[in-house]
Amino acid sequence: MNPPITFRERTAADEPLLFNLFAEAKGMELALLGLSAEQLQPLLEMQFRGRQMTYAARYHGAWDAVIERDSVGVGRLLVDRGRDHWRLIDIGLLAHFRGHGIGSHALRMCQKQCGELGIPLRLCVTSGNPARMLYERLGFAAVPQPTEAPQAAGHPLPNLDQEMEWRPTRIPAAGTKAAIEESRRIA
Repeated sequence: MNPPITFRERTAADEPLLFNLFAEAKGMELALLGLSAEQLQPLLEMQFRGRQMTYAARYHGAWDAVIERDSVGVGRLLVDRGRDHWRLIDIGLLAHFRGHGIGSHALRMCQKQCGELGIPLRLCVTSGNPARMLYERLGFAAVPQPTEAPQAAGHPLPNLDQEMEWRPTRIPAAGTKAAIEESRRIA
């Protein structure tokens, strides 16, 4: 039997975990630059701080959770929970915890809560990201790209990122204030 998967609010003490998640994801990309480890480390740190500041400014108030397995931090879930849709901003797992159903569990939890509210769950995935297969398996579908200039409209860049959306199969009656507040509780 697998240990339980839980979620808790991120704290300042989780910065090393978040940096490790970032470094695992971006380190491979940046390694292609041919930099030494001494050159790569400050670049990763600078980009990590920049992303953290962007998330804090752009998604102030989003649910920022640490994913735990058996009370050990193994990943992050950052969700902007709007009234008409939720947006999955970031989901990441340490490499040795991938492929064990933890990411699927986190996504299904979000889908369940969105389903109860009758709203879609949206995300953006980089072209070539293997997680796209997981998203498709869980019912996410590609959203057509806008025809206006993506940068001006605040949309992902074409051919680099793909907007995806999951919609509940049945839309319940409009959520009451109590239902919306309940959905905002930490699962």
